[in-house]
Amino acid sequence: MASQNVSLGCPEFGFSAYPGKVEIIPGFLPPLGLGSWKNILNKYQESMTTTVPGGSWKNSAKEVKWDGKELSALLRDCRGAWQKAAIRPGFNECFENNDGKFKKVALPGGSWIKTAKDVHYDQGTLHANLRKINGQYQKSTIKADVSDVLENINGSFRAQVPGGSWKQSAADITYSGGILKARLRTRNGQWKSAEIKASPNSTLANIDGEFKIQ
Repeated sequence: MASQNVSLGCPEFGFSAYPGKVEIIPGFLPPLGLGSWKNILNKYQESMTTTVPGGSWKNSAKEVKWDGKELSALLRDCRGAWQKAAIRPGFNECFENNDGKFKKVALPGGSWIKTAKDVHYDQGTLHANLRKINGQYQKSTIKADVSDVLENINGSFRAQVPGGSWKQSAADITYSGGILKARLRTRNGQWKSAEIKASPNSTLANIDGEFKIQ
């Protein structure tokens, strides 16, 4: 397993990278020559150092400084005064202004974060630029709860829904906040609205138009 100093994640191309290292996925070679591949990663690392961490803190900040490691700014507190604040963000962390101090915002879970940049999450809406299979980035937005588990499907967010055979006879599927809703086909061929509270790791079946945990 090889390592380089970059900040990226791209399992579509045979590597999964985080701050400080790149891990080659065993048995999956990058589609480009090694030299070209390293150049792409180096350019991405440079872009990450110029991208200011996301979050609603920007709405009440001034004199922002970001060197790729430490974020500092003057943040407005509850009394309207400006307070000096600084923080060393982790990979794709998002922040809000908590009375003149940076406060980390919990994000929806899932593998999407490995192939994302410019992450912003506020009032239940997640925004990010997601990496597509061709290596380009695409803006994507989704309404999601912090309990949701999401994935990146070629540049678009998609909620990871519970598994099982129910998908073969379902339509109009939505999954948010741990609540799965869909129209399920009954034994006589009719469609029935159904919902269930279930984790993404659950396995479900459609029993005559009703969700059943297996």
